Amino acid sequence: MHLSLDVLKSQREEAERAYNEWLTRLDALHHLPVPYVKNPVLLQTLQRLNDLARSPLPELERVTAVESRAIPSQISLPAVIDPGPVPRSLTGRIKGKIRRALIRFLQLDSRLQAVAGRTDWAYETIRNRLGEIQSELGRLVGLFSKHDSELAAAVVREQDFRVSLIAFLNDYAQGYHDLSIHLQEVESARIRYLQTVMALVDTKDRELNGLINNHVQNIFNNYVQNISNHLQASDNKLKDLIQNRIELLSGRLDVLLEAFDRKQERMMLQLHESALVRDGMHRELQKEFRSEIQSEISRRQESISETVNWAKQEISDLSTATLSLKRHVQNLIQAAPAKAGAAAGAPAADREGTADAAVDDYKYSNFEFRYRGSEALIRDRFTSYADLFGRLQPVLDAGCGRGEFLELLSDRSISCYGIDINDEMVAHCRDKGLRAEKSGIVEHLVTLEDGSLGGIFNAQVVEHLEPQYLLRFLDLAFFKLKKDGLLVIETINPTSLYAIFEAYYRDLTHVQPLHPDTLKFFAESSGFVDVAIQYRSPVAEELKLTGHDANTAKLNRILFGEQDYALIAKKM
Repeated sequence: MHLSLDVLKSQREEAERAYNEWLTRLDALHHLPVPYVKNPVLLQTLQRLNDLARSPLPELERVTAVESRAIPSQISLPAVIDPGPVPRSLTGRIKGKIRRALIRFLQLDSRLQAVAGRTDWAYETIRNRLGEIQSELGRLVGLFSKHDSELAAAVVREQDFRVSLIAFLNDYAQGYHDLSIHLQEVESARIRYLQTVMALVDTKDRELNGLINNHVQNIFNNYVQNISNHLQASDNKLKDLIQNRIELLSGRLDVLLEAFDRKQERMMLQLHESALVRDGMHRELQKEFRSEIQSEISRRQESISETVNWAKQEISDLSTATLSLKRHVQNLIQAAPAKAGAAAGAPAADREGTADAAVDDYKYSNFEFRYRGSEALIRDRFTSYADLFGRLQPVLDAGCGRGEFLELLSDRSISCYGIDINDEMVAHCRDKGLRAEKSGIVEHLVTLEDGSLGGIFNAQVVEHLEPQYLLRFLDLAFFKLKKDGLLVIETINPTSLYAIFEAYYRDLTHVQPLHPDTLKFFAESSGFVDVAIQYRSPVAEELKLTGHDANTAKLNRILFGEQDYALIAKKM
């Protein structure tokens, strides 16, 4: 019996040691290895990325030409000397001829002196002008060298940004991997800890039951031994009395044992219920812990995905801006000799207008790259449009922008090309191997033959057009399309206040919004049939008003309706 108690005690002590060990390990694992704390270099790399992203682009100094001084077209000559009246006598006539010859000689000498002075003045002027031209050429060479150094510094900053970004992403991914492994270890340790708790409770229960049974058995044996000793020392009378008391005590002992058995059964039931509750708590803890881990992993994955998407967008914007800046500098360098040669004859207003137009194209292309959305997003939105054209070709993308729709048509082997009035957009399309031309819509359509196009696509352009220009575009589109040709126009939905405030008012070049009924009416007036309106780009549900009544639904249609709509028309 004592051996069994020793075994139970050793089992309980072993369970306590395992319990304390896993509790200590679980406390140690609760300190999560946060990437920024474990690797402080991440914060320095992130700060460097922010500094590089906020670094301003170099401002290019405008090239100005030196004003030229006009050379006088004529120098005044000495006045003609009057020879006087011609005498009638022979001597007088001879003298007159001599006098006229001398006058002509003096006039010729004066003219020769005037020509010599003009030649000296012209030579001195040309020599001074050559010096000015040489100094101006030196200044231009220095200016271009400065522009090249600034551009090289911008390219170096871009390369440094990419290298720092890659290092940051690698370090952050490694930290996230270490954190995931640590969280898995925490979950495993918590499960083992709960298992040691259950084992400790079981060993303590078994030890308690053994102690109770041992104590009751010892009391019973001692009592029987005492009675036996009294029986051996007493006479027969006492034996009968003692025997009666033994029987009475035996009956009481049976009652006590039955009560103990009932109490033991109740304790076993309570222990069983405790085990069930413990199992339920264990499952709840596991479920809660797994839910917390999954939510934490999902949140960190979303955070990393957002960081990677932001980094990709920043790299794309920076690359686009760099290409545009290179293209702008190359245009300035190529145009510098022509501008220097034609500076004297070209009006100043014309030169400034050309430069301002180039700067406006550059700024608006960067505006499109930031607020229009990524090219991958626009391609996904335009996929359904590309499927409408089928075998209709050629297709004109009137206002092709960055060429997303042209890429979709090219992937489907559909003959297509685009036009745009923005030089930067046209250059961007050509860099991707797409066919694009700089032209206005009406200006291009008037050059085409009637019935020469299979389809016309126009996205987010008509809101930039004046009313008369728009009506002219619709009329020309009808005549230039083939039979069964298709016209697709996408624009901002003015029946959605969210679209008006978030999209329409953001662009300074918008002229007026077009109601779907208005655009449909004028398309039908131009001769198109089967004119349909499709609403697109719904607003996210979390932005809408909550409620299931009719008034809430009506407010959501007015405030948060679809952001865009497409007009699809056919020529019969």
